[in-house]
Amino acid sequence: MASTGTGCHERTRIDVLGRVMCSKHGQASRRFTDKHLFAHQPRLYMLLRARRDLTFLRSAMLDPPLLAQLVRYPLPGVPTLPFILPTPRDGARPRHRRRRKAEGARSACCGLCTCSLDEQAGRRPWGNLDLCRACHARSLRLHERGATQFEAIVTYIRLNKGAWLVPLLCPTLRARVVQALAQLCPRRTPLDRERFV
Repeated sequence: MASTGTGCHERTRIDVLGRVMCSKHGQASRRFTDKHLFAHQPRLYMLLRARRDLTFLRSAMLDPPLLAQLVRYPLPGVPTLPFILPTPRDGARPRHRRRRKAEGARSACCGLCTCSLDEQAGRRPWGNLDLCRACHARSLRLHERGATQFEAIVTYIRLNKGAWLVPLLCPTLRARVVQALAQLCPRRTPLDRERFV
């Protein structure tokens, strides 16, 4: 990370991977990303310039080989770049609080920040974890943002002839997008009369 060094300032910027850098190196990394993105994928560059609601795609949601060409300062010693996916859409599973025989069965610390859970403050379920109030609110915001971003990708691909965007996504996100598109489109059989109308 280029957070310290000669010529670095106290102001910070974030690069394409979400890493915090100084303003000098962060701006250089962003300019490098835009230049190479325009050289390698001009359609994607124009899309991100025109649609501000899809600029989150200029992140680790892209294919790792393409993302490796867009990163100015790659992570040292890491063969594959980490990519951040949206939170799974079924994250908040409502579960019924049943009476338990032993109080020791309930977790005494938060599942994310490992802070102690006070009985008076209350604990909030998220999936199979017991979270504190702050971590539960943060998980809910991440879940809502991930669902909104996922819906934006699927809507653009489905309504704007954006099938060219599917191969540029990272493999896990690509599989989820293809699955969502398959569920939205009705399946046509060869004997369906409406297919030939």
